[in-house]
Amino acid sequence: MLPAATAALAIGCVIVSSSTQEPPREDASTEPVDSGPRPDVSDTRDAGGLTRAEATRALLVSIGERVVLPTYRELATETEALVAATQAHASAPSDDTRAAAQDAWRSTMVVVERAELLQLGPGGMAGGEVTGGRGLREAMYAWPSFNRCRIDVATQSGVYEDLETLRRQGPYMLGLGAIEYLLFEPSADHDCDPGAAVTVDPEAWAALGESGVRARRAAHAHALAQLVDRAADALLAAWAPEGGAFVTQLATAGEGSTVYPMSQDGLNAIFHAMFYLDRQIKDSKLGAPASINDRCESESCPELLESRYAHRSSEHILPNLQAFQALFLGAPEGTDAIGFDDLLLTVGATELEADMRTKIAAAVALAAALPPVDATTFAAHVDEYAAMYAAVKAITDLFKAEFRTVLALELPMGAAEDND
Repeated sequence: MLPAATAALAIGCVIVSSSTQEPPREDASTEPVDSGPRPDVSDTRDAGGLTRAEATRALLVSIGERVVLPTYRELATETEALVAATQAHASAPSDDTRAAAQDAWRSTMVVVERAELLQLGPGGMAGGEVTGGRGLREAMYAWPSFNRCRIDVATQSGVYEDLETLRRQGPYMLGLGAIEYLLFEPSADHDCDPGAAVTVDPEAWAALGESGVRARRAAHAHALAQLVDRAADALLAAWAPEGGAFVTQLATAGEGSTVYPMSQDGLNAIFHAMFYLDRQIKDSKLGAPASINDRCESESCPELLESRYAHRSSEHILPNLQAFQALFLGAPEGTDAIGFDDLLLTVGATELEADMRTKIAAAVALAAALPPVDATTFAAHVDEYAAMYAAVKAITDLFKAEFRTVLALELPMGAAEDND
């Protein structure tokens, strides 16, 4: 949020079109599946003197320049360090080189978990669901898609020795999820059933011995790290002004963007990316292992935790929520910027703005205190996960209903059936 004293000054740095509201779409097929009643969103002014059109333009600029680009720049740096650490481990495998590679993975994942909330434009899914999507995220981190046996098969066959062949493998055996398994799994055993359609050769696997398996896993992890680094570089290049300049496409939504014909399209793209909080964090990362939804039929399901090998499931929640908070505020907490909070103020939704800002901050604080868990300790911390789930749900209940309605935002594909 931008303080009132400086709000008007920020507008001078962005493209502004505040004289009229953009007309609604005439194509009924582009309307939300369940839009609900929509309030008057005329150009009322908030305490900082911004109209809705001005706040929208500044928000689109700020999200690209202060959230997306800094995240991708940091990510490119971290993945480069991961390549170096895994190369050192592959060249001379030892406990020390493995520990260093593990540390590099942990550091990379902090940034990746922030980037998980930025699945708009090139980072979004390819195939039409996300406007401008190129599927670059899946090459880095495809969770929850993961297949340990197929990774073992690739380790044994040596498919990782050719990066282009490796790149063409399914997402369930690529990215940082596969690297986690290769670097952190303590056992040298494979995880394939003898009768599976695709499986390892048990005799050949046994012939490798423990040292041979670990050496191959180190080389395999290094190959995957190179592909992750390529994807991170491609994401940065796609967004950077000196590259594909997608940051400009977002900033000029409705003002010359070839991707987003209307400024509302840009807002919808960000809104859809923020749904990660509901679908993945609330339902998959918290609700599923804590047996809050029907994905778990026991008192708890630690096998559904996100990070099963590095045991970083709890630690991943905090950067997720910090990224959601940054998208809501237009920049990381503590940075002056124009965000959705300001946009809510321009339409007179002062109570909703305060409620969402407070609930987001509370969830971030709770995530910072979430205890580390693994398969053996998770049952003792189900209550903490349930409390974290409740804190996130308090946000998503507002986000999916009143927030969406007040700002006339469109639900992403498949969200209309999700009423929890």
